[in-house]
Amino acid sequence: FFSSFNDFSPGRIHYALAVGGALYALECKQHKEFKSSFFESHVLLAFGSWVFVALWDAFSCHLIAFATPVLTLISFPFFILFLFPIQFLGILALILHLPEISVYLFHFTGNITEVGMTYFLKFAFILPQVWVVQPFSLCLGLFAAGLLLFIVSGRRKINIFIIFLVTLFILRYSLAHYSFKSEHYGSTALWVEQLDVGQGDAALVAINKKNHIETEAGMIDVGSERALRFDNWLKLFIRRGISKISWIALTHLDEDHVGGVFKLAKLMPLGCVVTAQVQIVSEKGQKIAKKLKKLGISLCIWESGCFPYPVFVSCLGKSKNNQNMSMVWVPLKNGNYFSMGDADNEQEKLAVKWFKKLREKYSLPLAFKISHHGSKYSSSQEILAVLRPKIVWISSGAGNFFGHPSLRVIGLLKDHNILFKRTDLDGYQSSL
Repeated sequence: FFSSFNDFSPGRIHYALAVGGALYALECKQHKEFKSSFFESHVLLAFGSWVFVALWDAFSCHLIAFATPVLTLISFPFFILFLFPIQFLGILALILHLPEISVYLFHFTGNITEVGMTYFLKFAFILPQVWVVQPFSLCLGLFAAGLLLFIVSGRRKINIFIIFLVTLFILRYSLAHYSFKSEHYGSTALWVEQLDVGQGDAALVAINKKNHIETEAGMIDVGSERALRFDNWLKLFIRRGISKISWIALTHLDEDHVGGVFKLAKLMPLGCVVTAQVQIVSEKGQKIAKKLKKLGISLCIWESGCFPYPVFVSCLGKSKNNQNMSMVWVPLKNGNYFSMGDADNEQEKLAVKWFKKLREKYSLPLAFKISHHGSKYSSSQEILAVLRPKIVWISSGAGNFFGHPSLRVIGLLKDHNILFKRTDLDGYQSSL
């Protein structure tokens, strides 16, 4: 019930819990043992509005955001002492039939709020703000807290301090730690998931299972910067136990394949970002490399060893980025995954010999992400005959004005009796 309610009315549960926690904190303040200064009351209110939200997030999403009370401490004075009085003056000007002044004040507060929230978010991303927790550990921590409260119920302030420390100590052993260092893994990945990012490409590759909750992962393309909101990315990674991205492999540098990297860089640590050298030296590549460098991320070539799986670069020597495409093959424990980016028929022909060698070496069933969202210029009959895919994935956006996937490609797959799934109709696709 709560899950469906939250999907229907996102944020309302958080709002109710935050208000309830704040009211409870204010009620506690009235207790004779909680006599405090204005600053202490402010701290109590900030943490009170967060604690129930943190418990809800821990149970529903397996995460706790410790930056929230810190941001609340900063933002409360900003809103209460500055923005709210100006907005009140704006309402007063409206009542007094001074619309020009009212509009000016509301525009001013809106712009200030936007700038302020931008800096608040930047500050939040600096903090180690998200801990991934197991529900069992959370329950154990709460049980220990309640037990301590029962044992030492005579001294309230000491109890709260001890409960807080013990709960954090227990939760600490189930955290997913952030790190830029990639762990050692074998030549095969665990699974691949083709993500639904609208009109774009993004695949999540699970590299190594570190424990029963934490997974090390990489990505092949990351979709557009507009594809998914921050909260959607965060939920996706948390539910899969992913706390870092070891590498991002880019087939080329079109925005619908690379744009999401800048949003991901604000959410979690990224290792290296890798693509073809011919892409990096291009004007677009240099701009992207500069933006990544400001975020502390390097843009590497395939030969750097950042990406551990087979790659073929079809370089036609033309200026257009789509004429210099990287194709990546990921061997899996129970199959294979292959992405061709936005390669066209001419580029596919260059890679036929490479395809045949890979198919001889990796004979397990293949999940093939068809090139260029299933456009009419992609994936010829010859390529399908060489690859012999068990299933084809088509990454395309619902109602896109390019007409992807084309009727030619759909007809070709049906003629060869190849099962295919579309992200615009079938959503995320998991590997074999």
